[in-house]
Amino acid sequence: HTIITGSPISNKLAYLDTLLTSLLSVETPNTLRLILLDGANYLHLYNGIPHLLTPVTGEADKILSALRWGIGEMENRFLEFKKVDCRDITSYNKSSNSPIEHVLFVVTCIDAYISYATMEMSDAIKRLTSLGARAGIHMIFTVDMLTSRTIPIEIQENIPTVISFKNPRV
Repeated sequence: HTIITGSPISNKLAYLDTLLTSLLSVETPNTLRLILLDGANYLHLYNGIPHLLTPVTGEADKILSALRWGIGEMENRFLEFKKVDCRDITSYNKSSNSPIEHVLFVVTCIDAYISYATMEMSDAIKRLTSLGARAGIHMIFTVDMLTSRTIPIEIQENIPTVISFKNPRV
């Protein structure tokens, strides 16, 4: 999981674009699926690529639906891992004849959603960031300024990587 932070003019979205392009160049839709939740109205150019599980959207209700799906998928994967005595996606894929793909949620301008987020949305993000990586479900967020108001501490604690682009002085 990763948070990319920086002002709107800091090139954080250009970095995200480079990251996604790099992943798409080495991963197939059989190994990586994407869910792009776009509050910045920047990722629409990715519509139509075979890696997408759903069209790019910025609508808050669709974001909640995608997070619900992610939790359900994570729970189903844990049940499948348990059946074959595996702890995570890596060990499962090594021992399975039908490996499962990683899923990457990318949420741009998460601060726009968090400010209007219901408890259900915050809880879903907390759950996915705390348990999702073991199930092969990963999250990248972009935010203008990282504070406890933009992304609550309980969520930040579960995200090991923060990439910060220079913010203008306040």
